Amino acid sequence: MILSAALPPGARVNEVALARELGISRTPLREALFGLEREGLVVSHPRRGFFVSPLDVKDAREVYLLLAALEIFALRTGAKAIASDKVALERLNSAFRAAVAGDPTEAVEADRAWHERLVSHCSNERLILIVQQLRAAALRFELQFLSDRRSAVESARQHAAILDATVHGAVGKAARLLEDNWMRGLRRVESGVFS
Repeated sequence: MILSAALPPGARVNEVALARELGISRTPLREALFGLEREGLVVSHPRRGFFVSPLDVKDAREVYLLLAALEIFALRTGAKAIASDKVALERLNSAFRAAVAGDPTEAVEADRAWHERLVSHCSNERLILIVQQLRAAALRFELQFLSDRRSAVESARQHAAILDATVHGAVGKAARLLEDNWMRGLRRVESGVFS
């Protein structure tokens, strides 16, 4: 509901109505809301309840810069394994390209799958977990970014270039391309595209 903007930024979460709609009691709902708060999607205010977090450029800047740095580290440490996984990454990027023409939620999922596969070749499990948590915090921004077909098509083109550079042993170039992949989205956020 938050990702689709059915619960828009700043909206108060009506726990009673939401529990009824989901067919669950308020206790598991509150546990889920606290989990969403840890992911940055909602904020809680004592005696006032939960509210959907606003789309904040500062938050996007922090998350995108961290994701870029961590994914670059994962790419550098897992480059040989990434190169040997070329076919699977190409398949995931093709799925991303296909999703771009449809529902933006599918494009976000396909993009996430490509990035997760890329990072999965890093042997640092803690890094992989942190990246997954940060991607959850970036989801609403990514949904907006990938709703723009041109941005999504360019992102898929960048994925192909990142993989090509990695396969050909140009890891430094691949790292620069991966950083640019994240920074393009951040520049669009900073330019006010999402306000």
